Amino acid sequence: MFEQSTFSISGFCCIYSLTRELKGGILMYFEDVKEGYEIKTDLQIITFDMIERFADLTGDHNPLHLDEDASREGPFGEIVSHGRLTGDVAIGALPYSFLEGLMLIEDKTSYLKPVRAGEHIYCILKVLLKYDKAHWGFGYFNCKMEIFNQDGETVAVMDIKMRADKSSSAKQQKTSRAIARDVFLSHAS
Repeated sequence: MFEQSTFSISGFCCIYSLTRELKGGILMYFEDVKEGYEIKTDLQIITFDMIERFADLTGDHNPLHLDEDASREGPFGEIVSHGRLTGDVAIGALPYSFLEGLMLIEDKTSYLKPVRAGEHIYCILKVLLKYDKAHWGFGYFNCKMEIFNQDGETVAVMDIKMRADKSSSAKQQKTSRAIARDVFLSHAS
């Protein structure tokens, strides 16, 4: 293992814009996913352009990520992705529409192997534990996400905490939106 990071946000902040999409014609909620549920992503490429843009976005201009000569002399022998970029691309490849109201709350990542510019990655996310917050209208999942390169070698392991809406919460939200719409329309006329 050559790098480790932890990233957390408040449970009330959503870092992803989520859409309401259907999976197999059925919108899935917290109750629909059981412990042991797994999902595998498609291959995603890590390009040098992505590495450059990530460096500009974060200010991490370490020569190991950007300079061919310096990286050739470094421990990996060529340009490698930022660890966080690898993790973020893997998380971004998850079909967030598989669960209504899905949010990443916390992750802890162990980076095991470097990912070089031009390599492909994919991940497998497994739900290890789920726990209900009945009075809040959502539940939490503890998950393990393994990130692999195109050769099937594990490059990173993430422990993730996510939350998802319960179906009762969605029905309540639809009712609240309908009431708000009716009130707005009655005042508009």
